[in-house]
Amino acid sequence: MPTGVSVPLTFQLFRGEQLVRTLTLTQDINTPVKIGKLSSSHLRIDDDEGVSRMHAVIEITSPTDIYIIDLGSTKGTIVNGEKIVNRQKLQSGDQILLGETKLVIEIGEAVTVEAAPAEKSAPAPMRSTVMGMKAINVPPPGPIGVPPPTAAAAPPAAQKPAPAALRPQTFTPPPLPPGLAEAVEVRDGSRAVEVVAMFEDAIIETRHFTNPQSGVVTGATKGLIATGALSLVGAFILFVVAWFQVDALGKAREVWERANPGKSPSDFPMPHEGPLMDIAVAMLLALGIVALIWGLIRLFDERAPRHFTIGPDPKALVSVPAEQVPAA
Repeated sequence: MPTGVSVPLTFQLFRGEQLVRTLTLTQDINTPVKIGKLSSSHLRIDDDEGVSRMHAVIEITSPTDIYIIDLGSTKGTIVNGEKIVNRQKLQSGDQILLGETKLVIEIGEAVTVEAAPAEKSAPAPMRSTVMGMKAINVPPPGPIGVPPPTAAAAPPAAQKPAPAALRPQTFTPPPLPPGLAEAVEVRDGSRAVEVVAMFEDAIIETRHFTNPQSGVVTGATKGLIATGALSLVGAFILFVVAWFQVDALGKAREVWERANPGKSPSDFPMPHEGPLMDIAVAMLLALGIVALIWGLIRLFDERAPRHFTIGPDPKALVSVPAEQVPAA
């Protein structure tokens, strides 16, 4: 919501130690500054593979309270050498690293912008005022000097609305800041759902959901992990067997050399064994590593949350007091 107070933010973009460009944005308080590859970003960085489509936003809650919030980007957001977990307060001179791009921010003095006078003759539309969980329709004020409608203007009894207690109550949520409810894509180009949880004007949680089948570990994933584990165990057993064979062969050679002191060590009758054992060990080892890594990747993807949950339960992604929601 425009407040009439704007804060100028100056960004110096560096690639390595080279200054690429300087950009100054004057944003109204409570209007986020979007950073990413999308064309709708206020600060667009489309020439860096480490920057996500919607990488981060800078939230301005007051002239002295300015925060950067990572939107679940692939490589994260680093401020002054430390990777932020959720959001980080910014000050002039802070260095922000997004992929391979470094931003140096300068925060200017707040500027008060005079709002344009409202048109008195324009009729005001019906508006909804949210009170608790009810949305109450408030009629606009009439022109000055016009008396309110009299009782004679009331509708007939047959058309009277139902009592307030019988009317269905609706909840009108506040809109998201412009641009936060955009479609996103992950790095492989597949579609994703981005959910932004806000308390008043502050972003408290951001999640990307890329797999609609997550939340349940499939049998294929369990089979891959089991196959990988069994293959590695088989490779280890064959390796141990081969080690004992080599040890036994070494002892037999020592006995032969003591029994034949005048003969050359090359005359020892070396048993001829094919490379079957070595091939089997190598194949089992490769199969075990590939299957185990593939299975673990699928496991982490399938165990990701499938739903965006809100409630007092410790497993909920966003925690709220129990008295505010009907279930855990």
